Amino acid sequence: MRPSKTETIIFLAAALTRLPFTSKLLYNLDSVQFALGAQKFDVTLHQPQPPGYFLYVLMGRAADMAMGDINRAFVLVSIIFSALTAVILYRLGREVFDNDTGVAAAVLFITSPLMWLHGEVALSYMPEAFMSGLFAYLCYKIIKGEHRLFWVAAVVLGVAGGIRQNTMVFLMPLWFYSMKGLGTRRVAAALAVFAVTVLAWFIPMTVASGGFTHYYESLSAHWRDSNWRGIHLHWIEFNATYMLYFILSGLLLALAPLIASLYNVLRGRTVISDRGILFFFGFWLMPPFLFHLIIFTHPAVPGHSLIYMVGLLVLAARSITCPSMPLKRPRWAFVAIVASVNTLFFLFAPYPLSAKGIREHDKALAGYIKTIRENFSPADTEIIGTDRFLYSYRHAMFYLPEFRVHDTVFLSTPDGPRLFLGQNDTTTKTRWITPLPSTRNFIDFINYGPGYRGDYTPEARLVPAGDGDFLVVYSNIGELGRVARLAPFIDPAVKKP
Repeated sequence: MRPSKTETIIFLAAALTRLPFTSKLLYNLDSVQFALGAQKFDVTLHQPQPPGYFLYVLMGRAADMAMGDINRAFVLVSIIFSALTAVILYRLGREVFDNDTGVAAAVLFITSPLMWLHGEVALSYMPEAFMSGLFAYLCYKIIKGEHRLFWVAAVVLGVAGGIRQNTMVFLMPLWFYSMKGLGTRRVAAALAVFAVTVLAWFIPMTVASGGFTHYYESLSAHWRDSNWRGIHLHWIEFNATYMLYFILSGLLLALAPLIASLYNVLRGRTVISDRGILFFFGFWLMPPFLFHLIIFTHPAVPGHSLIYMVGLLVLAARSITCPSMPLKRPRWAFVAIVASVNTLFFLFAPYPLSAKGIREHDKALAGYIKTIRENFSPADTEIIGTDRFLYSYRHAMFYLPEFRVHDTVFLSTPDGPRLFLGQNDTTTKTRWITPLPSTRNFIDFINYGPGYRGDYTPEARLVPAGDGDFLVVYSNIGELGRVARLAPFIDPAVKKP
């Protein structure tokens, strides 16, 4: 189907609004691990982190051939998928409701601070958002009788899994719901197409990671180390707090009409007359929503919400444009107000999910890199990092490859707890932080921020890194060992001065 003039305008609007604000440096820990994976793919070394994101890494690698810079390559992928997502949400809103809803959904998406941020950085969440919207669009058309699309939906679901494996798991309930009227033969054919599509990326991914056994060990360890915390009321409350924060970041003023519409649905009032539409959105959005509510939400990773946020944007658009509103002009006035507030918030708010947040991140990270290069030598300096997302040990490994860089988070392996050590674009696993005899400087690579007076000890040297920020430097392993946060990772065999 050729794009319409409206779809072309939406595509260009989404792409052009992203171009001026892109991150100039790899945005967070995951961004760097994607970049390292593009150089040498190995899930066991978290290049990238499990479960692997194989097709996403290949997209970045392909874009890098044209861009010559892996960050710009992945950002280009995000921009393209932002534009495609805006178009698919327009189509979905038009297909399920009407053209006004489709236009409003596209406008809300383009100006949403949460969506805008993820169109500017090197992360896999915008491709996931597109695959979620595209798959929902195909499933809705299948539900409405276009059964010939069953095999297209199967391929899209399999490809979505190659970009982010969790995507295909979360979307499977919608897939099964959409196939309820297809008949046994078509369902079997769809399952076969899906299986072939998945195997096409799963086999080379596991081979690149040393075989299925090594891949599975890394995947299960990552789940235990980083994701599984058990099911407790405390964690549900924790998850709900950050999910609300992410939803508000994605909708801002548009959250009010969405809540009003949901309230009316609960009261039995007719907002969406077709119960099939309610089931459609339920099977699409509830699986990822409930997983992140009950199992896992990372407070530093708002991108986890994009898989269901695209659906909420469509529902929010419908809440604004529904015919029950008395006048047409006030509906579009409210859309314009929401879009304006969204835009002003993203451009000027002193907030991480904003253009200002991207600029501050790039400036701080560039300051750390420049300060280390100008003041320290890899011959006598080692860097001690952490998995803190925006300023991680992986950033030091990638941008300062000549230095020895240590992680400070134990990774579960069959041989016991291990740390990552990186140097010269090579990552290895070590039992402890064991410095070289020639090392005279240990840089605690963590973003302290202006005015921070935290857990560094009195012996530490504070090296200015611009705008009131600084690096914390220790002169020997004994000083480093007196930092409670770092002491558990230092080799007990190392003599303390």
